[in-house]
This record gives sequence, structure tokens and C-alpha cells, in this order.
Amino acid sequence: MVFGFVVILVEVAPVIMGSTIIYVDDEPGEGPGNPAENYTSIQEAIDNADEGDTVFVYSGIYYEYLIVNKTMNLTGENRESTIINGSGIGDVVYVDVDWVNITGFTITGSRQTSGDAGIDLYAVHNCSIYNNNISGNEDGISFRYSSENRIFNNNISHNRAIGISLSYSNGNNITQNNGSYNWHGINLFFSCENNILGNYMSLSVGDGISIQDSSNNKITENIVTLNEDRGIYLWFSSNNSIHSNNVTMNLNGIRLWQSDDNNITDNYIIQNNWSGIYFSYSQRNNISNNDISQNYNGIVLGTSSHYNNISDNNISLNDECGIHLSQSRYNNITHNNVSKNYKGMISWQSSHSNISNNNILNNDNCGISLETTSNNTLDNNIFINNGIVISGGGIRDFNSHIIPSNNLVNRKPLFYYKDSNNTDINGISIGQLVLANCTSFDVRNLQINNTDVGIIVAYSSNITIKNNEIFLNNMYGLYFTWLSNSQIVSNNVYSNDYQGLYLNKGMSNNISHNNVLNNGRNGLFDSGIYLFTSSYNNITSNNVSNNGNNGLYNSGIYLYLSSYNTIINNNVSTKNGSGIFTGYPSNNNLITKNNVSKSDYGIFIYESSNNSITCNDVNSNKLYGIYIRMASHNRVYHNNLTANTNQAYDDQGDNNWDNGYPWGGNYWSDYSGIDNNKGPNQNISGSDGIGDTPYTNLYGGGGAQDNYPLMNPHTPPNNYLILKQGWNLISIPLIQEEQNLTRVLGSIDGWYDAVQFYDITDNNDPWKHYKVGKPYGNDLFKLNESMGFWIHITQPGDTIFLYNGTQPSENKTITLHSGWNMVGYPSLTRHNRTEGLNNLTFDTHVDAIWTFNSMIQKWEKMGSTDNFEIGRGYYIHAKTKCEWVVPL
Repeated sequence: MVFGFVVILVEVAPVIMGSTIIYVDDEPGEGPGNPAENYTSIQEAIDNADEGDTVFVYSGIYYEYLIVNKTMNLTGENRESTIINGSGIGDVVYVDVDWVNITGFTITGSRQTSGDAGIDLYAVHNCSIYNNNISGNEDGISFRYSSENRIFNNNISHNRAIGISLSYSNGNNITQNNGSYNWHGINLFFSCENNILGNYMSLSVGDGISIQDSSNNKITENIVTLNEDRGIYLWFSSNNSIHSNNVTMNLNGIRLWQSDDNNITDNYIIQNNWSGIYFSYSQRNNISNNDISQNYNGIVLGTSSHYNNISDNNISLNDECGIHLSQSRYNNITHNNVSKNYKGMISWQSSHSNISNNNILNNDNCGISLETTSNNTLDNNIFINNGIVISGGGIRDFNSHIIPSNNLVNRKPLFYYKDSNNTDINGISIGQLVLANCTSFDVRNLQINNTDVGIIVAYSSNITIKNNEIFLNNMYGLYFTWLSNSQIVSNNVYSNDYQGLYLNKGMSNNISHNNVLNNGRNGLFDSGIYLFTSSYNNITSNNVSNNGNNGLYNSGIYLYLSSYNTIINNNVSTKNGSGIFTGYPSNNNLITKNNVSKSDYGIFIYESSNNSITCNDVNSNKLYGIYIRMASHNRVYHNNLTANTNQAYDDQGDNNWDNGYPWGGNYWSDYSGIDNNKGPNQNISGSDGIGDTPYTNLYGGGGAQDNYPLMNPHTPPNNYLILKQGWNLISIPLIQEEQNLTRVLGSIDGWYDAVQFYDITDNNDPWKHYKVGKPYGNDLFKLNESMGFWIHITQPGDTIFLYNGTQPSENKTITLHSGWNMVGYPSLTRHNRTEGLNNLTFDTHVDAIWTFNSMIQKWEKMGSTDNFEIGRGYYIHAKTKCEWVVPL
């Protein structure tokens, strides 16, 4: 360019050569030429220079504030020793003309108020600021309304506000500067098309690089590290390129606020304390080909960040989440490698996202978690040791997604069924199973392991989950929410990191004969079986052992806000915590006939009332056998408490620790009383199996005691059935010598109002009835072990039917007539269909067997691997008359 002077381009900056070099020295006489011609004041030299001159300043400290108002070179001898100190008056150097070069100085001491700077350039072009030390100012270098300037190779540190500030300034080059200990390293305000290249910005109190209301800037190959807030911050800024930067160890790596259409590519974003990349209210941005690792979160799309593209990134080893979408919609997440984070991806209240063709590998907790979100598409993703988790409070959170089976979990298909019914899934190769809004599914003989959750079932009913092996999953083995009238039976569920079986808002389900072992790694509420806000479920005959690993709130069976459940005949022990826990509150549960041992607390009742704890063996627990805290009106009797470190605790004193006389209380292995007397007051001579003095060794200070302690361990009855309110199809497995109907049903007198039996031999009137209180018309008066019969229970919840009889010593024979026979099952063994039919062959002698599961109010057709259940009644369709020899 020509200004009447010669412009010579050197390696780093244009040097404007005029006719004169003017020397400045704080000690006159040291400069070249005539000492009298040297200046001691830089400003005086500037004032006397002509356009294009060079003012050369020797080392020294110059207490001045300069105004550069003509084109020139302002050059210091050595930037370490040539110091301009503005003495806190205003700008140290103020420039308002084009083509000024400033190099070789330490510039310090501007006034510490907003708007003042070490070098302040106003409405200038083609200036170069390079090779300076700029520190101890309000702003280091400030450009306002300036363009096409160059700022490079400066050390800019310890300025109170901004290291390099551009306001309303376009097309400038900021390269290879070292900024540290400023409030912000580089700040652009309403500035466009600037190039920020190769700078090292660190240790800022605020941001390394901050871009506000600015567009079309290039931020390339910078090292931005150890800043207390954000590494690179864009707010209200669009169409910027953030490319090939090294952004490490900041609070947030790259942060966007209300910034759209930016490209964030090929950056190395590592070890930032909060997030690698964090968006809020930002749309249509592209995040691709970045390496994002060892941050707390990898990428976070915060509130209302829509239509963004996240592709081809390597996202790994982040402490919390690889990609987290929060209240953001229509985002595209494709071709990313997401591995070894705590959580791979979370989509929370974020809908209509496309998540496809990602590799999701070895994340500790989950691969993709869809949380309270709808209408997402998951397509062709590959999961290794991960899968998907779905949760939420509405049915659309579960059944509105598109998830085809081309998603692979450990090289096996992920099956997602929604709005479906009447489907059998038996013995197929499957990586993970999700059922949403489904009915009448039969899921059997699957092996699912090393995913996040083995089986998820939501908003579904009449589901059978049977004979499956679910193990080594990152979260839950089986996860159910809003499940009703379903059977979870005979599964092996073990070594899952959270709960083995989790049931939320479940009702009238049967959870029985499962092995639930070694679940729970380190979570606060890890348990074998966990019920949350669930009622009227039956948990029976499960082996629940060695679950939980983290103290009080780990349990074998855990009830939270769950009432009217039956927990019966389970074998329960834990590594620590509680064998069975009910709390917060969980009321009106029946806990009976369980073996609860080797836990910290055997049975723990917390803030709960009206529970019945009866007929349990509670032994060898490390802290307490039965522990009742802040709970009232619970009934505790006929339990055997043996060899617990402390037998019991009750801090309220209004729980009942016995069932009155003559039923008695509990057996206590440390009871030292005698049994010489009997009667309600134990003052009548003669033994009655009840101690003469109360058991008072209960801790808690509530004054609780067992008034009728048992002298010997209680033997609970084995002859019982659990009946539900409404119709139950049952039979009595013992030989009935006394067949009078009312006597056979004597233990539940007053709790039923009708009994029915179908007699196939009476062609004219096969249905026989007994209606309680009906004075005429009854024609059913006897019941025996060969009969199946309907009984209508009026009592809410669970009714325990204790039946009498003689155990069969030989196989019982039942005559089957051609057609439908309503029969009992006089056996004490659960045989499968082939074994149970014994001498008969299915499809030859009989061709259909049905029963009614009152626990879930569901008709069930018996398959070849199903078992005859003790105490059930059956409809058997015989092809011809035959004799069925029922095996013992």
C-alpha cells in the first residue's frame, strides 16, 4: 500500500519506513548520533515525528500515557525492559489512526475503570500490535470500530478485565498471543469475520475466549486451558467456526447461549470440570469430529436447543454423561463413538430426536436413557455391554418411539414392542426386550445379560415373564412400571448392578419362585426385589439372597410407599442392610412364613402401620432381628427370633408383639422365663406353652413387650392358600375325610359368600351352587380333593385359607369324562404338564388344560413347560373318557 512512503513486509508485520528514526531514551546521551537530538519523552517524540517515522525507544521505565495520532512505527528496544507505565491516569497508549505498528514494550498501568486499556485502538485499520508484554491494566488491548488489524505474539496477563477486546470490529487477525490471569482472555462484542488463531489463553477468572453478539468469526488452533469459567463462550452469536482447538481443564469447555448455526469441529476437549460442550437455547449448530473426553459431561444440549447436529465425535471417559439432551427437540445424533462414560446418552424431556448409527460401548451405567421423552427414533445403533433405558410418568414416554430391531445389543437384536398383544417370545436370541402398552405377552426361556436392563415392561397387563435368565446388567435385571395382573415366575435374576427386580406402580402381580441373587453393587437403595408405590402384589416362594452392598437402605425385599402386598414363604438374606424393609409409609402388608437371616436388620418397619408380621423365622441377623421405628399399630406374632445380636427394637410402644391369649406371641431364643402356669393372666397352675412372664428385652425405649412369649419355636401351618377378593378357582390338595362344605371352608367363614362347581356327569344341571345365607336353592354341600371349585371372596386384599386334611400317600385317580371337566390337583408337587398328566398323553387323551390365576385375574392356557400349581383348580378337556392318575 502507498501513503507516500515505502511499505516493507517483514516476517511478522508490515514496517512502515519513513525518512526518519527518532530515538527516545530515559537517560539522554546514550542514543546514537547527536545526544541533543534524542528525546526523553515518548509522547514528545511522537509529537515531533512525521507520518511514517519510526520512534525507537530504549530500555527504561517511561511514566507516560501516549496518544498516537499519526501513521508510524512505535518500537521498543526490548519488551522485557522497555516499560511504559500509564500511572493509572487513563489509556496507556491510545491510537486513532491507521497503519500504526507497536512492538517491543511492556505496557502497564492504565486506569482501573471500564473502557481504559493498555493499548486502546479506536476506528483504526491495518495496525499491528505484536511482541509486547501487556499487563496490569483494565483491558490489555482494546479495539473499537476497527478492522483488518493484526494482534500477534503478545504476552497479555494480569489485566483486571479483558486481555484482548474487540468491539464493533471486523476482519482482524488475533494470532499466537499468550493470555493469562485476565478476567477474559479474548472478548469479541458485535464483531465479525475475525480470525482468532493459535493463541494460548489460560488461567482467566472468567472465559478464555468470549464471543458476544458476533458472527462469522474463525476460532482455530487455540489452546484454551485452566480458565475458571468457560474455555470458549458464544452468546447471542451465530455462524462462527470453532475448529481444531485444544480446550482443556476449564469449568466448561465450549459454552453456547442463544447462539445458532455455529460449526464446532475437530476440537480436542478434555478434562473440563463440568461439560466439554454445553448449549442453552441454541439451534442448528454442528458438532462434529471432536474428541471429547474426561470431562464431567461430554456434550450437553440444555433448554430449548433444537435442530442441532452431533456427528462423528469420539466421546469417552466422561465422569457423568457422554451426551445429555435436556428439554431440546429435533436433534440429530449420528455416527458417534460413545464409550466408557458413566452414562452414554440421556434424553430428558427431549423429543423427536434421531439417534442413529452410533457405537455405544462399555458405558458404566447406561447406553441410551430416554427419560420423560417421546417420539424419538433409535436406528441402527450398536451397543456393546450397553442398551437402552426408558422411564417417565406417562404412557407416551414409553410407546411413542421408533426403535427397530436393527439396533444390536451385544450383536443380538433389541426387540421393542409397543401397543401389541397376544405375542409369545420363547427361547429366541435377544439382546434386550422392551414392552410398552402391551397385553397378553408370554416371555419365556430368554437369556439376557450385559446390557443396561434385561427386560423393561411399562403400562402393560397380563404379561408372563417366566423361566428367563437375567444377569450381569448395568442397572436392573427386570424393570416394571405400571404393570398389572402379570406373572413374574421362576426366573433367575442375578448379579445386576441395581435392583434385581424393580416394580413401580404395579398392582395385582404375582412374583414367585424366582432366584434373585447377588444384585446391587454400590447404590443407596440396591435391593433384590424393590416395590415403589405398588399394591396388592404377591411376593412368594422366592430365594432372595446376598443382594445390596451399601448399608441400611439395601434390602432383600424393599417396599417404599407400597401397601396391601403379601410377602410369603421367601428365603431372604443380604450382605448388609435389611432382609425385608417397609417404609415411607408402607401399610397393611402381610409378611409371613419368610426365612430372614444374616442381614444387618432382619425385618425393618419404618413409618408404617397396620402390617402383619407373622410366622417368620428371623435368625442370625447382625444388628436386630425385627426393628420397628416411628411405626405404629403393627402386629408381630408367631415369629421365631433366634441368635440375632439384638432380637428386637420398638421406639413407639403401640405395636402388638403378641396375638393375645391363647394364640400367644413370638418365640425368643434368649427368653429365660418358665412355663408353670396358664390362662390370660398366667396365674392358673399348668403348662400351656406360653411363658409365665412377658418378654421385655426390646430396645427403643417405647415400653413394648411380648405378653405371651412362646416357650418353643412356632411351627407355621403349611396347609394354606392365598385368595384374592373376587372369584378364585381352587382345589384342596389334601384328602378330605370331613367333606362338609362349611367345615372344609371353616377358616374363612364370613369372608366368602358363594361357591360353585361344574359337574360334567349331570347333563341336566351341571352347575352346583352354594350361596351363603340363601335359605333355599343350594345344591352344593360337599367338597373333596378331586374337585376344582370357584369361591367368591368378599374380603379386600389377601385372605389366607387354612385347610385341613390328610396328605395323600398314594396317587389319586380322577375320572375324566369326554368334554370339559372341572377338577382338583391332589398333589403336593409342582409337576410340569407332561409329568402331571402322568399316565395320560396330551393331544391323545386330553387336548386343552386351562386355569384361572386369581392373583392377576387372568385365564391361563397350560403349555408344555407350565406347572400344575398346588391348590389350583383346572378345566381339563378330555377327548374321551379316561382315568387320570395324579402323581404325588
